[in-house]
Amino acid sequence: MAVTTLAAAIATTGATSCTVRDVADFPVSGTFHVVVDSEKILVSAGAGTTSWTIARGQDGTSPATHALGANVWLVPAHYATLTELIDLAAPLPTGETHNARLLTACLVRASSVIDARCARQFYRIPATGTETRTYDGTGLNRIVIPEGIVSLTAVKIADYTGATAETCAATDWYLRASLASKRPDPGDSYYVVILSDQGDYGTFPKGFDTAELTGVFGYDPEPPVITAGALHLARQMLYAVPSASGDALAGIDGAGIPIPAYLPRQTYEAIEWGRSRTSWDAT
Repeated sequence: MAVTTLAAAIATTGATSCTVRDVADFPVSGTFHVVVDSEKILVSAGAGTTSWTIARGQDGTSPATHALGANVWLVPAHYATLTELIDLAAPLPTGETHNARLLTACLVRASSVIDARCARQFYRIPATGTETRTYDGTGLNRIVIPEGIVSLTAVKIADYTGATAETCAATDWYLRASLASKRPDPGDSYYVVILSDQGDYGTFPKGFDTAELTGVFGYDPEPPVITAGALHLARQMLYAVPSASGDALAGIDGAGIPIPAYLPRQTYEAIEWGRSRTSWDAT
């Protein structure tokens, strides 16, 4: 779990930059969120350096001043928002309305439970932009992508393991939600890449990493059923935390928050839905 400290105080509520002491465990590119005291802050520029450009008072929290040496916690990926949790859990336990650290910890912990039970995640991959991934060829005209596809910008195919991949024309491939369905249901993604019988390649050649896909994977936005499951479990966790102040937490990864013996109905529904997305058959 990444944590650093402020190298200089954030002396005003309108400050749009800050400096920190160490960024060894923080992202080196893109944007990310941190929590300082009870304020959630967006780091919009400066990733990989100790000088950050920041946007204040994120996710329903209020901008505040912060002392030199205050802890700066990296916010792990999680489903839903603090505002959604506050609205669902209202009225909150005494003193927890602005405890961004504890509320975030509950969301992170609840999200990790769903991910673990489903053996997968439901975020956008990557968080911004696109990335390239390789997959083993099946010898068939299709490959199944279990993590889901939001969109693709390029498909390349290699004739055999280690060969140079060649770009397929955009008309030579298409996406399907499943072998039987063209378009995904609302909140879902595509899972199958199918080659046209009119293209240069009729199949994905058998071999390691013979299919190269560039695009956005996972889910964007996050599936509503997953968000609802995380929210209801986070609310249950919030009321079960032994310390009303949240001081017993080691950080904001939720490790100090117990998992309830009985999960909310919405969480069970989220897990059932998520598990159904791991059982695709390429044949």
